[in-house]
Amino acid sequence: MDPSDLMLAYGTLRAGVPPYEEFDLPARETVRAGVRVPGWLFDLGAYPAARLDLAALRGERPVTATFVADVVRFGLDRPVDEALATFDEYEEVDPDSSPNIYRRLLIPLAGLGGLTDDSVGVGADLAGRWAWIYEWVGSIEDLPEVPSGDWLAR
Repeated sequence: MDPSDLMLAYGTLRAGVPPYEEFDLPARETVRAGVRVPGWLFDLGAYPAARLDLAALRGERPVTATFVADVVRFGLDRPVDEALATFDEYEEVDPDSSPNIYRRLLIPLAGLGGLTDDSVGVGADLAGRWAWIYEWVGSIEDLPEVPSGDWLAR
């Protein structure tokens, strides 16, 4: 499978949001805004942390919590693999190092928002696609949750 050129961005990687530090991030364009992803969003101060509800994403249990992410396309100004390497550096994800506080996962967009035409679904046009997401793997104990699930509305 070719690497996906789509990402679920919920914080400083959303298109048009300035990074929390000076960084030459790859260009991004929003394909679908306001998608609801099963999981929780936490406030780390300068940036958020998302924890996926993988069981709900796989349909093994009902969705009880969601956070807001935008489906963004990248690879516009550089090859997809180079863009991913830059995003990994920004998120401090290093497969050869441990521990990391984020991990990059490839998840199906079909599991998001019920695939309806409402404002939270990804829509039939993206149903067969997959997207990268950075999931927080650090401790969530004592982290404040973003009640709305939307980093930009906190």
